[in-house]
Amino acid sequence: MTSTSRPAKKRRQLMLRSENIKASLSEPGTSPFEYIYGLQENHGIGESLNSSILPLVDILKVRRGDMFRYILTELSEKMLQRIPTQSQENLGRLLEQTLPYITVPELQEIPLKCMEVYLK
Repeated sequence: MTSTSRPAKKRRQLMLRSENIKASLSEPGTSPFEYIYGLQENHGIGESLNSSILPLVDILKVRRGDMFRYILTELSEKMLQRIPTQSQENLGRLLEQTLPYITVPELQEIPLKCMEVYLK
């Protein structure tokens, strides 16, 4: 394969993708949001740290452990802020999902906060 045919092949693939998107969104009753969520779910968009963030982290010479610890801390804090506003049903589900992690010091606060709010 020559270097000139490679960009043409990529353009064709992109055109096919864009045609597919246009056709799918043109169908009656198709919600753009549902279509986007479907794309994300089917293609793992938003889940692939290896292909997007980790190479950048490596270039910046940030230790991966530090990055993951920061993400864990930020997400835990946000979750702790949102727990008091959740319904009893959501709290029950969240408690069920987080209880196995009660022995993990970084996550311990989440099931404890769920129990505190759930039992009020």
